[in-house]
Amino acid sequence: MRSCLLASLTPNAFEELRRSCLRTTPYDFTYDECVAKMKELYGRRVILMRERANFFRITQSDHQTPKQFANCLCEAAGHCNFESFNTEAALVLQFINGMKNEEIKL
Repeated sequence: MRSCLLASLTPNAFEELRRSCLRTTPYDFTYDECVAKMKELYGRRVILMRERANFFRITQSDHQTPKQFANCLCEAAGHCNFESFNTEAALVLQFINGMKNEEIKL
């Protein structure tokens, strides 16, 4: 099974896996160890992208005040690792886009 897994990887994915193995090669690991290593390499990326997509879907609900909406966005942004993206810019952008009041968006 390990050979099938490794053979099915794209060249870039295999290279990342190989680099993450340091002084050994992916062929030195069991199937389960290879899967664990791939989850370590790629699992967080998928979750992070999902969290960011969810963040940019948040809109102000009818019962939320602007302050409550801003607090909701701040909480959601905490799961998005926006350091490289600029958290403040993401918060301002989504606060404006997510507001119910169309006049605020202008």
